[in-house]
Amino acid sequence: MVDRDLRVKTFSYTDEALDELEAALSHERLSTYLDAAGRYRASAIRLHAWNTAVSSAFYGPLQGLELALRNAMHRRLAERYGPACYDHPGAGLDRGAVVRIAGARSELARDGRGDDTPRVVTALSFGFRVSLLGPGGRGEAGRKANYEMTLWRAALRGAFAHRATLTRRQAHGPLDALRILHNRIAHH
Repeated sequence: MVDRDLRVKTFSYTDEALDELEAALSHERLSTYLDAAGRYRASAIRLHAWNTAVSSAFYGPLQGLELALRNAMHRRLAERYGPACYDHPGAGLDRGAVVRIAGARSELARDGRGDDTPRVVTALSFGFRVSLLGPGGRGEAGRKANYEMTLWRAALRGAFAHRATLTRRQAHGPLDALRILHNRIAHH
């Protein structure tokens, strides 16, 4: 049982155990927790463990969101631009998206899994999908990509059919915040 100031009532750490835990986690990683715990190492370790538990609780719902977003976005893009929608010039993808798609294909080929469209779609990250809801960067010819017109209005707003008045910016903002949370959890 843990009370409000993170002192465990039924267990305490020895100095040797704290030294080993700090070495295993690294002082750099533990420093944020030490600051939050008033420099008390045992409380910092407990706070780290609590953060891991909270992160675990968020991982499942974020994974579900990522899968639902991936499938809804791909379904709408494929309806508009065909199954190989990421290769369609009308999609107007920016350089960043093109590079990420090429990277996914390359990684799939290197692993011997083939680089067909369904595999590429699953290999692309949550961040990739969220970026498609942004404004778009520079395209291959140096022109500004216009995701509002080529992706959002042409296809992606239909992926959010439950919110008919949702704008691209309104979709992007919260999903970008969730992307940051997802990355913090997934990459420690």
